[in-house]
Amino acid sequence: MYIRLYFVLCLTMALNFAQSAGDALKSPEVHSDRRVTFRLKAPKASTVKLWGDWITRFNTTETLEKNEAGMWMVTVGPLPPGKHSYVFVVDGLALVDPNNSALAVGREGIEANLIGVPGNGPMFDDERNVPHGTVHIHWYYSSVGLGHRRFLVYTPPGYVTERRTRYPILVLLHGSGSTETGWTAVGSANLIADNLLAERRMRPMLIVMPNGHNSASSEPDGSPAAHADRVEQDLLRDVIPLVESLYRSERRPEYRAIAGASMGGYQALAYGLRQTERFGNIGVFSAGAHGVEGGRRVVDAVAAGKLKHIGLFWIGIGSRDPLPKDAQALDAILVQHKVPHQYNVTPDEGHTWLFWRRCLADFLPQLFRHQLFRHQRR
Repeated sequence: MYIRLYFVLCLTMALNFAQSAGDALKSPEVHSDRRVTFRLKAPKASTVKLWGDWITRFNTTETLEKNEAGMWMVTVGPLPPGKHSYVFVVDGLALVDPNNSALAVGREGIEANLIGVPGNGPMFDDERNVPHGTVHIHWYYSSVGLGHRRFLVYTPPGYVTERRTRYPILVLLHGSGSTETGWTAVGSANLIADNLLAERRMRPMLIVMPNGHNSASSEPDGSPAAHADRVEQDLLRDVIPLVESLYRSERRPEYRAIAGASMGGYQALAYGLRQTERFGNIGVFSAGAHGVEGGRRVVDAVAAGKLKHIGLFWIGIGSRDPLPKDAQALDAILVQHKVPHQYNVTPDEGHTWLFWRRCLADFLPQLFRHQLFRHQRR
């Protein structure tokens, strides 16, 4: 979970923390052993700390040391290979690294810097020399009162030339701190799909990434539940029909999936259970059956026979996620009612994009191959 970052445009003038434009600093510096050195020139700061998504102790930080020139520095690691997020915390204020232009932008603005730590070979989310798909942006006006909105659609390589092919659809939902651009700008969903397709490990599909937030104007008599329902109705009444009108897509539920991370995982579960005639596959990353109402929703879906023909029901949670109980509850209910599903607990992973990228890379190759799956646990 990211520290909320209040980005200051003129750090030098307003706070006199960051170095001047003429200073040449290398930050971050990735070493060959996957240790990483972070530097920040802030001569008037009293404390400088570092938060990174590799820190498994929730909301704890690394402490930087200051030298005589006012340079703060810390070396951490070795870090796990992958794309990590980090921010500095200067006298209690979260700030981006002025020497790193790679930024994660969320719902409330700039959230963190990004850094890539290489592995021993090409990573599943690297930008490789393979055929690339296309990410399209569509603007529309919500028919259910959510105003002007947009969604993204990934089309696989060959979509333009394969004019007779109809493609399955995955609706991919973002977390509470992100927007509809999160899965491409930070989550690397398009690169993950490109690489899996190049390796012939997944079926070509459309990936639809809508806005998961309620953007309705405040209404004095409006209930939060009604507003939440609007997001689902916006997806069903506006986004999906637009996708169907613009793209060659399969319409049978066995060739439709809905998945998401964190808030998007809760939405994918709720919408997927209610709309099994539309979505025959469900993916839940870092989420699950929340509270009594969430558990009842799953039980009611089972009792109504909605999960009899589910193709892939995939749950992923990190062992160091601060909120594991909902995923455990979902797994327990599905086991009790003998609903085929996969429940995946990944060691030493937290509630981060680093983990959600890996969830997506594991989930995509299994979609739309229903006959291969039975209840599995690992």
